[in-house]
Amino acid sequence: MSRTLAREVVSGGLTALPPVNSCLSVSPVTVSSGATGPALEAPTRVEDLLVQVGDRRSPSSAELIIAQPEFAGDPESVYVGAEYVLRWLNERGVHEVVGRFLGRRRVGPVLIGWRMGITGPVTRIQRRAHARVAVSVPVEVLPLSADGEVDESAAAPAGWTGLTVDVSEGGVLAALRPAAPVAAPAVGSDVEVRFVLSGEPFVLAGRVVRRQTTSTIAVAFDSPNVHGDRIRPLLFAHQLKARRIGVL
Repeated sequence: MSRTLAREVVSGGLTALPPVNSCLSVSPVTVSSGATGPALEAPTRVEDLLVQVGDRRSPSSAELIIAQPEFAGDPESVYVGAEYVLRWLNERGVHEVVGRFLGRRRVGPVLIGWRMGITGPVTRIQRRAHARVAVSVPVEVLPLSADGEVDESAAAPAGWTGLTVDVSEGGVLAALRPAAPVAAPAVGSDVEVRFVLSGEPFVLAGRVVRRQTTSTIAVAFDSPNVHGDRIRPLLFAHQLKARRIGVL
């Protein structure tokens, strides 16, 4: 994200890093502005963590092993020393830390990990950024008219159905099943998103901010702070449940 976000340093130093099996998102840090581009954000998880507690002469450091992320499109070339923002969700909100790519390491028979060197600090983001959580639930996307109401005119499509790919307080990535010849909504379209998460229904207005494929769209919600306190604990509970059963 290019906008400035309010952050506070989390107490506990590098012990505040996410534990093994935690879900993360990874974004490259741009050289020019220090901001991350949302199109180059990929999900991953923590495979191993080693914290070296130091003193005044030797500051604390950590190495985080994450599953090799797969970015949509053509990500920047990976090189030793490249910086990435690691972002995750816990019960206290969205946390992030910057890590440097140190190289690759085989984690299992087929899994390749990235070694990320971290010196801190871990920060908590104040409200305006959101960690995405992999969630697959039925979703309906409806077009909105200029006055913000569901567009029921003869020229408007009836809507699209599909499944969510991931959900955050700030938006949703959805894989749609558009009925031919109606294409998925274009970037910039105002839409209403409807889905049920852990038994709670959500009807949220937003705007299509990108299309990853012909039928996969990302929608940013118009007023994430209005419903954020309701959606956040549901996403965190979903992460914990998935981790317990070994899905994530």
